[in-house]
Amino acid sequence: MALYMANLLMEEKSCKDQEKPEESEIALPENGKKNFSLKFTELTDEEIEKKLQAFEMKYKFNSETLYQLYQQGKAPEWIEDRILWAGLYRLKKDENDVE
Repeated sequence: MALYMANLLMEEKSCKDQEKPEESEIALPENGKKNFSLKFTELTDEEIEKKLQAFEMKYKFNSETLYQLYQQGKAPEWIEDRILWAGLYRLKKDENDVE
């Protein structure tokens, strides 16, 4: 089963220069001088697992432990990707609970 992940992207163009977003892209309001867009990316279970493994290697930290700390509001701030990492782990966990 494929899962979807939202990516918040910062765009340097002004609203006037921006073309109409694609169907899978939603334009968000202007924030200061920069625009943001939200894109949805379809990820397979294998891609999610690879991303989790990459985070574990990068930070030398276990995904389950990070997720538990994140749920308690105690995820280490030195882990810059903690929100994305916890979200990906949650997707994997939810998918495994369904099966």
